[in-house]
Amino acid sequence: MPDPAPTTHLYRLGLVLVAAFVVFLGLMALLSPASWNYDMGYWHRAAALEEMATQPLVYGGITSL
Repeated sequence: MPDPAPTTHLYRLGLVLVAAFVVFLGLMALLSPASWNYDMGYWHRAAALEEMATQPLVYGGITSL
């Protein structure tokens, strides 16, 4: 059996890193909500602001007097 090339481990590491990056991008596309905002300055879910506005206000843990 011939000896492997001295840089074979680097090619394997590169392949593993590329595969992990592709899997990460696929999972991010599948698991992120449809209303997620991808602008670099505003990383939030766009629908979250409207949902929080519909919730009742709570001051100090008391919901109503």
